[in-house]
Amino acid sequence: MVSGQSSPHLMSYQSILRNASNQLVVNASVGVRVSILQGSPTGAVVYSEVYQPNPNTNANGLLGFNIGSGVPSVGLFAQINWSQGPYFVRVEADPTGGTNYFITSVSQLLSVPYALHARTADVPGLPGPQGPQGAVGPTGPQGPMGQTGPAGPQGVPGNDGAVGPQGLQGPQGPIGLTGPAGPQGPAGNNGAVGPQGIQGVQGPVGSPGPQGSTGPSGVGVTQTQVIGDSLFITLSNGLLLNAGHVRGLQGVPGSQGPIGLTGAVGPQGPQGSFPFGTQPGEMNYWNGTTWVSVPPGTNGQVLTFCNGVPSWNGCFPSVITTPVSNITINSAVTGGNVVSQGLSSVTARGVAYGTATNPTTLNNTTSNGAGTGVFITNLIGLLHTTTYYVRAYATNSVGTAYGNELGFTTSPIVNGSSYAGGIVFYVDSTGQHGLVCAPSDQGSFPWGCYGTNIAGTSTAFGTGQANTNLILSGGCPTRPIAASVCDDLVLNGYSDWYLPSLDELHLMYSNIRYVLGIGGFSNIDYWSSSVYFSYNTNGEYVSGLNFHSGGGPVYSYYYPTSPNRVRAVRAF
Repeated sequence: MVSGQSSPHLMSYQSILRNASNQLVVNASVGVRVSILQGSPTGAVVYSEVYQPNPNTNANGLLGFNIGSGVPSVGLFAQINWSQGPYFVRVEADPTGGTNYFITSVSQLLSVPYALHARTADVPGLPGPQGPQGAVGPTGPQGPMGQTGPAGPQGVPGNDGAVGPQGLQGPQGPIGLTGPAGPQGPAGNNGAVGPQGIQGVQGPVGSPGPQGSTGPSGVGVTQTQVIGDSLFITLSNGLLLNAGHVRGLQGVPGSQGPIGLTGAVGPQGPQGSFPFGTQPGEMNYWNGTTWVSVPPGTNGQVLTFCNGVPSWNGCFPSVITTPVSNITINSAVTGGNVVSQGLSSVTARGVAYGTATNPTTLNNTTSNGAGTGVFITNLIGLLHTTTYYVRAYATNSVGTAYGNELGFTTSPIVNGSSYAGGIVFYVDSTGQHGLVCAPSDQGSFPWGCYGTNIAGTSTAFGTGQANTNLILSGGCPTRPIAASVCDDLVLNGYSDWYLPSLDELHLMYSNIRYVLGIGGFSNIDYWSSSVYFSYNTNGEYVSGLNFHSGGGPVYSYYYPTSPNRVRAVRAF
């Protein structure tokens, strides 16, 4: 509210001050800058002043001060030629008491400046006759929206509006407490007889029974004798038994019979595993599974056994592959141990890896110095959800030897993973594509220019990049703004960042800020690239989201010149 006073070269100003959350700013020191604009709400500044000390709001949020009593930064208030109007007053405020003026109000000055002009006007003569009424002038342009006045009384409740569209699915709430136990149900019918149980364990041995009575005496053998070719047995009761014939002594061998005929040739037996040689001096050795050929050597050459393997050239190094650990979406840690150098010093060592078995130095490799001993290496730039095979290698003058082969599978992409330059907050149904946000905020910036209408933006998922392009080509010359900060960003090797749409910003909040509690977000407002359609007749309000620490998201809308936090996103 602006009102004229009789004091020379001063105008009193009063206004109710609210913050970005539409809450009263009470009992606070407020930074204020006042400018007098000539000709239009965006006209030339003929006078500007700030206040030292800052004016204060009262317990009702009322801010009051005298225009013309501050410290001038442009022009002098007493030298304003009020007859050269119209004039407009622009009041900019920082509720925190600083000079970051992000609350702005512009209104036209009416009677007060002309009262000031009367101080220097000539003394008027007698009134002249009434002139004819002039033609009605054209309707002036629509003035800017004034500041929100105090809340009026509660009106009569209106009819219920139509049901709005279904909102986004909120995150899964916590599992409720277990309810009390229900009453005991009636007894069920007897079940069918179960199957025969398993055999029980053997019982203990019973105690010995009583001694039985003595049986009758048995019959024994008193004499055996051979009579003729029969065996006779005399029993103790006098009986004589004939036990049958007995074999006589071995007879003299008969003469050799004639040689029998030669039998038919049998079928061909299976091929033996020992291979045929191909040249004189070639040898074969058994490696535990198959025969391996050793070519002939030269005169004076010494055949050396290296870990049970014969070699004309000397021994290869001996190396063991270290187990794979710290497996992520695109990296892993492994290494090796060169336990012996062989014939000569190890000049190169590392790990060979790839998606096919038995990788060699012709595939992907790391280089980890020389000599014997343990070494560790990082495998980076791997594909997610992919199986890899690794073998440590070591090279000396004889050649390159490989360690045991190990396999591992990289992790899948999930929300919260570090991937593609940022933090994953959305993965599509294929598991191959989605969205990441930058690991930290890009700072606080305005969204754009006041009064610049950006048509065609959308709140929908997948429209953030198109929205960003519309903002950058929409005619606002101010830089940097939220969209340009994202578009100019080069981070972790990527330069295709953009300002997210409102739905994309909501997913960022829900999936990693609210559910996982990661990302280093502040509990304040973040810009989206979506214009707030319901109130954006002049492009004056823009959608955002408050990333508070608990509960569901809080949607907000702001002047485009207000500074809010910016977090860039990109698709992968």
